[in-house]
Amino acid sequence: MICNAGVAPFVRMDWFVFAKQFVLKFFDSVTYPTFNYETPGIVSDDGLGWVWQSNVFGHYVLVSRTYLVNDTWSDMRNTSVVSSSPSFLRLRAKPSVPLV
Repeated sequence: MICNAGVAPFVRMDWFVFAKQFVLKFFDSVTYPTFNYETPGIVSDDGLGWVWQSNVFGHYVLVSRTYLVNDTWSDMRNTSVVSSSPSFLRLRAKPSVPLV
């Protein structure tokens, strides 16, 4: 089973910052964009954060319910891959082991 999501409540884009980042740091502009502005604090009707619920919790519920129904998944593996992250979550310290 492959679960994929990527939602965010973007409200606008800073075109000047986009152009600068696109020209000077192309790879960062497509993996760690700093030019999008989001609306923080949006919650769903059940009180959960909308972005978290869409990108994480929905996958948990789907996989856990499917696992309970299909008992032949005795050798199930869980692999989590994050292809990009918001720039404000980048680590400031240099890692001792390369992250390649």
